[in-house]
Amino acid sequence: MKFQPLKFLQTRRAPLTRPTPVTVEPRPALSGQANAVDSAPGRLEADPGRDVDSHAARLLRWLQSDDGLVGDVQAAEVQSAYLEMCAEIGWRPLSWLRVGEALGAICGDRFYRDVRRGGRVHRLRFWRIPRPGESLPPRRVSKRLTDRLERLERANAELVAIVADLRQRLGPSDRMAAVGGH
Repeated sequence: MKFQPLKFLQTRRAPLTRPTPVTVEPRPALSGQANAVDSAPGRLEADPGRDVDSHAARLLRWLQSDDGLVGDVQAAEVQSAYLEMCAEIGWRPLSWLRVGEALGAICGDRFYRDVRRGGRVHRLRFWRIPRPGESLPPRRVSKRLTDRLERLERANAELVAIVADLRQRLGPSDRMAAVGGH
């Protein structure tokens, strides 16, 4: 018996069509009133520069405000605070990954902490948000990176010593012959 697909699983798709663009003209303002479209409370305004650094700096100030979050704050709370801040001041939120990276450049990288919830241990991300006026922690650099940098600096110092030794041993005419000169 030949396999036949079930009829109810077969669906027909409507052909794709491009939506027709709709232009909305703002209503003329009444005498002495602002335009209704421009003054709508839900309208998102263009933020200054739309760069992630200004969003991250504004988020840090927002978190450090009187009602904000300071100290060790769970990453999910910082992300929701960013969305709340954008909604309140009328900015379009940018990608959280980019804003979080810029925030990390300002106030230090995220860290992980084990948190017990409901009898289970969860490894959650946290941000250390400094209090207003508190100095920001220095950025943490991985041990592997510092070890590699030290090895490169030692190798560079050895190469400089070898070049200086060769220059001392070779005379000016020998140096020209070594580099292919006449």
